[in-house]
Amino acid sequence: LIIKDAKAQMNYVLNPSFEIFDTCPDYIGQIRYAIPWTALPDGSAGSTDFFHACANPSTLTGIPINGWGQTHQYPKTGEGYAIIATMEYYIQSPNTSTREYATCPLTKKLTANKSYCVKAYLSLSEQSYCGTDGFGFYFDDGTITANPAGMVVNKTPQVENAAMNIIMDSIGWVAISGTFIATGEEEYITLGNFKDNSNTNYIPTPNEPGIGYYVGAYYIDDISVIESDLSAFAGNDTALQNVGDSLYLGRPAEIGLECIWYNWAGDSIGTGAGIWVTPSHTQPYIVEQHLCGNIKRDTVYVSVGTSIEDVGDLQGIKIYPNPCEGTFTIQSKNIESVSTLAISISEISGKTVYSELVAAQAEMQIATKLPSGMYFLHVQAIATGKKIVRRLVIR
Repeated sequence: LIIKDAKAQMNYVLNPSFEIFDTCPDYIGQIRYAIPWTALPDGSAGSTDFFHACANPSTLTGIPINGWGQTHQYPKTGEGYAIIATMEYYIQSPNTSTREYATCPLTKKLTANKSYCVKAYLSLSEQSYCGTDGFGFYFDDGTITANPAGMVVNKTPQVENAAMNIIMDSIGWVAISGTFIATGEEEYITLGNFKDNSNTNYIPTPNEPGIGYYVGAYYIDDISVIESDLSAFAGNDTALQNVGDSLYLGRPAEIGLECIWYNWAGDSIGTGAGIWVTPSHTQPYIVEQHLCGNIKRDTVYVSVGTSIEDVGDLQGIKIYPNPCEGTFTIQSKNIESVSTLAISISEISGKTVYSELVAAQAEMQIATKLPSGMYFLHVQAIATGKKIVRRLVIR
C-alpha cells in the first residue's frame, strides 16, 4: 500500500506522520511498528519510541498520556508521532551518554544536483530534564551506524537545527527546516542529534533533578522531503454546470506541502495542498505554495454555467494579444452602451499594480510598463457595476 501511494507523492518520506503501523505499540522502543521506520538498522543506538492513539494509556505508548509524562500534546496531524532522545548525559559518568535516532527509506533515490526542502516538527517532552539544539537530518544509502556509546558523531547532517536554537516549547510544534543539494546517493533519511556532548547546547528544565543528569527528548511529526523547485499546482481550468456544485482544486493532501488559497479578490479562503470550493459565479482561484522560503503561485479558472473564457458578468470582451509585451487591446462589439470603464491589473496575490478610468470604445489600447509575469485584468462598467476578470500574461 505504501509503495503504491508513493508513486503520486510529492513528499519523499514514507509514513511521514506515523499513521501507518502493522502493530499498535504496547511498550517503549517500538518505532519499528510504524512501518517502514526503524531505529538505526544495525541496533547500534538507543531505542526509539512510537506512540499512537490506538494504544491504551496504561501501556506508556498512548496519546496524549504516555511514558514520557505527556498530558496534553496531540499530534501535529493524524493520530501518531515518534519520540527521539537527542541527549542523555550524566556529568559524573559521561560514558553513559547516548542518543536515539529514527531512520526511514525514501520513496526513491534523490537526484544529483537537485535542491530539496526538508522539514520536521518538534515538541519537547514535558518530562525532559533539558532542551537542546541538537537535531538534524542525515541522508545516506542506509549504512549509517553509531559508535560504541550509541552516538552518531562522525556524520555531518545535510540539514541541521541552528546552534543555540534550543527548543524549549512543550506545548506547540516547532518547525526545523532547510534545503540541501543532493549528490544522487541519498536513499534513506535519519533524524537525531549528530553532535557530541561538548557541541550540544542545552538548557535545564524545572524537572532537572540537580545531579547533573540531562535527558532531552522530542516528539517528532510531519517529516517531509520535497523538491525545492516543485511547481505550484492549482488544478486545470474547468466548468461547473450549476451554482452549488462543488469542486476539488489542487493536489491531494500532502504532508509538507504548505499552501494558502485565495479567491479572485485576494481573500484567503483556506490552506493545504488542495481545497474544496463551491463557487457561486465564474472566478479564478490562486494557490500560493511555500517550500523553505521558495514561494510559487498558480491560478485555476472555474466557470459556472458558462465557458471558461467568460469570467464575470461583463460579456463579449476580447483581450489581445495575450500574452503581450505590456501593451494590449480591449475589444468589444457591445461596449458602446457603457460610458466609462474602470481598468485595473492585479498581481495574483491580489495587489493592484495598475488602474485607470477610460471612455468606452469598440477598441481600447492599454499600455503598461509592468514586468514580465502573470496578472489579472479587471474590466468594470462604472454605471452598471458589471465586470469581467481575465488572465493577462506579460512577457
